[in-house]
Amino acid sequence: MLAYMALLFVLATLPDTGSLVDLMRVIPASLQNLAHVPAYGFLALLWIIALKNRGMAHQGSLVLAPFLASTYGALTEICQIWATGRFPSVSDGLLDIVGSLLFVSIYQMPGLPRYGLNVMRKPEP
Repeated sequence: MLAYMALLFVLATLPDTGSLVDLMRVIPASLQNLAHVPAYGFLALLWIIALKNRGMAHQGSLVLAPFLASTYGALTEICQIWATGRFPSVSDGLLDIVGSLLFVSIYQMPGLPRYGLNVMRKPEP
């Protein structure tokens, strides 16, 4: 999870110097912004796994995970203040929140496969 969070941070704070970011200009801005939804939704799912592996109750992890993912999204947006050519965006922060809540909601839908998310190791005494 920490590696994924580091990847999100690096991508969020890449300076817009015209080199690597030029590759991103091929993708329309609206699609780039929508990438926040799955990116932070997946982070929320990783938080659920981490919290449950640490012994947190299922319901507690469902509440705390989207909060932690959204907070991290807000912090990465704020850090864009210091990245050349980048700026924080309220809409990106809102998309982070939508993604984390959406993925946790989908995760809770009955009948969907959990791919091992429900089977977590028991905390050691």
